[in-house]
Amino acid sequence: MALNTPVQGTSADIIKIAMINVSKKLKGQNLKSKILLQVHDDLLLEVPKEEENIVINMLKYEMEHAVKLDVPLLVEVKIGSNWADLKTVDSLKFKA
Repeated sequence: MALNTPVQGTSADIIKIAMINVSKKLKGQNLKSKILLQVHDDLLLEVPKEEENIVINMLKYEMEHAVKLDVPLLVEVKIGSNWADLKTVDSLKFKA
């Protein structure tokens, strides 16, 4: 428990930083997409079809760069109309 608590706390802090950054980018770009839910280290967003590519790349970038660590943070982005239909997507490089 003594080893796990700092890791879980740090993970929670990282996802909060990522959520703030993603929210700012969505608003700053006047996108209709919205963060709906956070579950552990997952973020669930509602994204109109026409914003998918923009949001996929922005989300991956912001989550992977929320904090600077000695090891890379790798993010897998999935898309689907519901939880059961989520499929992993290959994202392009997001230009911040």
